[in-house]
Amino acid sequence: MDLFGVCILQLVGQICIYLVVANFKQHIYPLISTVRKIFTILLSILVFGHPMTIHQWFAMVLVFGGMAYEFVDEVNSH
Repeated sequence: MDLFGVCILQLVGQICIYLVVANFKQHIYPLISTVRKIFTILLSILVFGHPMTIHQWFAMVLVFGGMAYEFVDEVNSH
């Protein structure tokens, strides 16, 4: 049953990726994936209290800044 559940979840994930790529430009999916990963890291820091150095926080700010720049660039190009 566990294997069946994993297969179903992978199928749903692949369909979602296909729909994103089919309805938007191909570079939107990596943006969505990166946002999901960053929020997962932030949630892990908040929920489990993982410590972060100032350099790690600076890197998070750079990632969010880069994503914001891409989003603004995408909006302004239309």
